[in-house]
Amino acid sequence: MPKVNRLADLKRLPIGTRLRVVESLLGPVEQGRQGRCLEKVKSNALGFSTERRGYDSWELSWLQLPKASDFEATEDGFIVREDGAVAARYVFDIEQDHRDATMEAWARAMTPAVAGGR
Repeated sequence: MPKVNRLADLKRLPIGTRLRVVESLLGPVEQGRQGRCLEKVKSNALGFSTERRGYDSWELSWLQLPKASDFEATEDGFIVREDGAVAARYVFDIEQDHRDATMEAWARAMTPAVAGGR
């Protein structure tokens, strides 16, 4: 499972990482809901696949990245706060068939390059 310690780590998540919202200020969250797959990373937002189809392609659902002061890392995901209250809590949701590829990509992304190394 990916480990996020800082807000900047969200921008380094590999494409294919799955996140699931488990708590939301907007209302109840459906239990047993499948996580959404990360499809695109921008400097200020993460784009996740949806079940809706747009005009030209599948629509993305965008998670705007919060300010660092509104971000809190947890053991299995992260919390986004708004005015001090929990706006949403996300956990990593890695399906079995995506686990190996996602973890391998995560390990490559998080392993620092060694000078003169491989």
